Amino acid sequence: MIKKLVTLFGLLAAAHLLPVAFAQSQLGTGALAGTVLDPANQVVPGVKVVVTSQSTGQVRETVSGPNGTFQVPVLPPGAYTVRLTKDGFSRYEQSNVNVLVGTTAQVQARLAVGTVTETVTVTEQSVVLDTTNSSDVSSVGRREIQDLPINGRRFDQFALLSPGVTRDGRFGLLSYRGQSGVFNNFMIEGNDDNQAYFSEARGRTRIAGNISANAIGEFQVGRGAFLAEFGRAAGGTINATVRSGANRFHTDAFWYFRNKALTARDPLASFRPDERRDQFGGSISGPLRKDKLFYFVNYDQQLRDFPLVTEDLGRVLLVGAPAANAPAADQAAFTAGVNFLRAKFPGGAPGNALPRNANQYLGLTKVDYLLSPKHTLSVFYNQLWASGEGAIQTPLVLGNVGRNGTDDVRIWSANARLTSTLTPTTINEFRFQWGRNHEFQFGDQPPPQVFVGNFSFGRANFLERPALPDERRLQFINNVTLIRGRHIFKFGGEFNRASDRIDNPANFGATYNYTNALLFGRDLLNPAGRQYTTFTQSFGLPGTTFATIDYAGFVQDQWRLTSNLTLNLGLRYDYQHLPQSQFPNPAVSETNAFPADRNNFGPRAGFAWNLGGRNKTVIRGGAGLYFARTPNGILLDALTRTGLTDPRAATIGLTLRPGDPGAPNYPATLPALPPAAAGAVSITRIASDFERPRIFDISLGIDREIIKNLTLTVSYARTGGSRFPLVTDENLPAPRFERTFRLPNGTSFTVPYVAGQTRTAAGAVTNINISRPNPNLGSIQVNRSIGQTWYNAMFIELKKRYGKGFQFNTSYTLAKAENVAGTGNGGGAGSEGPFSGSRLYNQFDVESNRQISPTDQRHRLVHSGIWQFKGFLLSGIYTIESGRPISSTLSLPNLPFQTPDGAQWNGFGGTLGQGGTSYLPTEPINGLYGEWNYRFDLRLSRRFRLNERLTAEVIGEAFNLWNTTNINGYSNIIYQAAATTVTTPLSSPVLLTPDVSFLTPNNNSGPPDGTNARRFQLALRLQF
Repeated sequence: MIKKLVTLFGLLAAAHLLPVAFAQSQLGTGALAGTVLDPANQVVPGVKVVVTSQSTGQVRETVSGPNGTFQVPVLPPGAYTVRLTKDGFSRYEQSNVNVLVGTTAQVQARLAVGTVTETVTVTEQSVVLDTTNSSDVSSVGRREIQDLPINGRRFDQFALLSPGVTRDGRFGLLSYRGQSGVFNNFMIEGNDDNQAYFSEARGRTRIAGNISANAIGEFQVGRGAFLAEFGRAAGGTINATVRSGANRFHTDAFWYFRNKALTARDPLASFRPDERRDQFGGSISGPLRKDKLFYFVNYDQQLRDFPLVTEDLGRVLLVGAPAANAPAADQAAFTAGVNFLRAKFPGGAPGNALPRNANQYLGLTKVDYLLSPKHTLSVFYNQLWASGEGAIQTPLVLGNVGRNGTDDVRIWSANARLTSTLTPTTINEFRFQWGRNHEFQFGDQPPPQVFVGNFSFGRANFLERPALPDERRLQFINNVTLIRGRHIFKFGGEFNRASDRIDNPANFGATYNYTNALLFGRDLLNPAGRQYTTFTQSFGLPGTTFATIDYAGFVQDQWRLTSNLTLNLGLRYDYQHLPQSQFPNPAVSETNAFPADRNNFGPRAGFAWNLGGRNKTVIRGGAGLYFARTPNGILLDALTRTGLTDPRAATIGLTLRPGDPGAPNYPATLPALPPAAAGAVSITRIASDFERPRIFDISLGIDREIIKNLTLTVSYARTGGSRFPLVTDENLPAPRFERTFRLPNGTSFTVPYVAGQTRTAAGAVTNINISRPNPNLGSIQVNRSIGQTWYNAMFIELKKRYGKGFQFNTSYTLAKAENVAGTGNGGGAGSEGPFSGSRLYNQFDVESNRQISPTDQRHRLVHSGIWQFKGFLLSGIYTIESGRPISSTLSLPNLPFQTPDGAQWNGFGGTLGQGGTSYLPTEPINGLYGEWNYRFDLRLSRRFRLNERLTAEVIGEAFNLWNTTNINGYSNIIYQAAATTVTTPLSSPVLLTPDVSFLTPNNNSGPPDGTNARRFQLALRLQF
């Protein structure tokens, strides 16, 4: 590995000697480029170019080349003045050239014949289109962040203004091009802002943001065709900058407020709970030394009280009701089950609330120091403290009372960047980061957890979490930019270490699973009946400490092939060093080490063709190979769940069915692993040939400036993903039976069925796992890199740049997303998670599993705009979205059966007995769709000038102004299966009855309120 890196960097260092190399990008910074012409439209070489920051006075100098072009890369975003001088020509000066993060601002200067004492002044940037960029990106500027209505003030949610971006589920994750939200990459000032364990933005999405929206200057949304500097993303990127101080003193303050009187009732709730939220803070910035040393300080606080409403969303009090002519014992059992469950709701019935709060304190300090004309140092420190009571679950309305408790997040992050202009054509960037992200949660109910249908009570099976994770990050990056004639070369390398301390005795209190209140009631009346589907419990190690290291190297070239055609060519290499095995199982050789995936070379190529050279029409295209990280969460179980039964050396996961040896009676939990149950211990491991997720992405589009400041972009995107994680049970016997299910209309379907023997023909009771290939273990859950994804889309974006008090942006996405796994319920959640891959419906025929992805969204239209007039500001965001996929699934209890020889068998779960999903095979997977969603967010404000520099702004905001019901979750159980007995003949069909909850809405949640119901908000902002 080291030898490969040394060889690669040797090639990078010599790249400027080659006639062609590979692509130029701007991570955390921007660039400025231009062409100098004379009055006869001939290029002018040798022109001195001086670029000056209008806020800090920072100066960069260069000279136009033989073709009249010049480039000034690695510039902090902001407004610049460009001065051009050459003997025989008047001095040219253009101000307000706006450099955005990740893009190149274009200047086309025409020199007039004259003397350098004469000045031609241009006060407005004339070129809107970036004629060198081949990537599929959008920019969100400070104006949008400050003036558009944003609920909760989490800045990354503005990425939803861009085409190709939608929600992954209901909790704030973002899906780019149909991919799961765990494969994105978040960057602040060019440094990593991810949490490696959950593979989300640092702090995850249940907080109001780990950096205040008031501290963000702007950010770039990267959707595809990334250049080589960008890595670790098979989805998309957020590339953000933090505001800086300037020569002028500036301060601002804000307060946002809402309470119950400003809210509407959630359509799934029977009442409106009390609610109050205050968000307040501000910033102060200015010079410590003019033109030399600057500071920016920001504070942001949230105090929130939002009780949790509990309703019977899953209709647990109705599902499973016996027929009128059913035996009296069943009537009594159902009544007992319903009465017990009803008493678990707050107040003894649905329609009551539990107390809940979430508070957050956030502070940031940044210093920019112009050490010398050649060296600039930027340092910022950010700290977050968030705490909530009863706040693990964020929806306003839930259909259960379990899975909740205290939720705390602590973040510390220190970042530095040293930019050195060694010569006008050689720039070096060194970046450093140290960070810590500590998250911990504790339950509010005693164990065990009990699931009855979709209802649950008791301590959640993912708790307790004293540290999940306590993650520490150390990152070093160094990039070099070389300008050589028509080429801008950039190359660099990265070291990025994430260490996770995990203390998570998850499910140590056990979990019982019942399909409905009838079966649960039977166990209440007769615990020895064991009517549950499965009992699970873990023992032993609550966690461990491990680290991963990401190494990366890239080389790229922006080659101005002609004055109108730019080629962006690049190569990136990524390697994720996985930890050493800690507790290997001698009986399972694959637990001895993790695989080393060393072949992640990602070529990138793109072009930008300035059609006609008039900067009015640009045709762009790009293609590349991109690799995502393996989430650290996948590694934990592979480190600790190795099948060992020594509680000092393993986390022991036990799954028992009612007939298994050692199976308890409800509500008992096991004090230790029963000797008779040792053969039911499961293993989680990573396949020996496991590789990182990979996508091949191609984009082609056209940008057109229709009139001044109005541009239209139309593009096509195609993405093919491979090596995505899928979980299969490698200790599952092949199907040897056929099982028939009878639909309510009298028709039947038959499926291949996997089962294990629970009693021999001679009458001897056996463990179901004796039928597995390795009878000494239960399931062997293997993460394999065999998943695939497909995405095809057309993007349209119409954008008017701000001018004369008005701007707008309209984006439309027409798309289709497919993959091979995942059960849709209308929420649009990605099937791959941070702890494991997707589960296949039929693991014995992988190719047959291609389906519509749960993240699929065919249509998405977003219109946003800002209008300032006579001291007023009117802005809004209108979103129209088509519904998300829903699967038709079955609720299956244990379905034992008897073969003609008298032997008794039971499946391992799921429709096919494979322990996977329970789809109805007569219907297409994810073949139904939820209702369309419509949302109109509006802001109206009035600004008052209190004195020469102090301005006050009074704001009123409405989120979902029309209070449209936007359901994003449905019960997807279409049929309940009648339980069978151990003497039910194999030939007898399993009877299916309609589930009364099918397609019933059960979720209207959305970030950050946990509801899509209308919310009004009042605010006051001060600026000086």
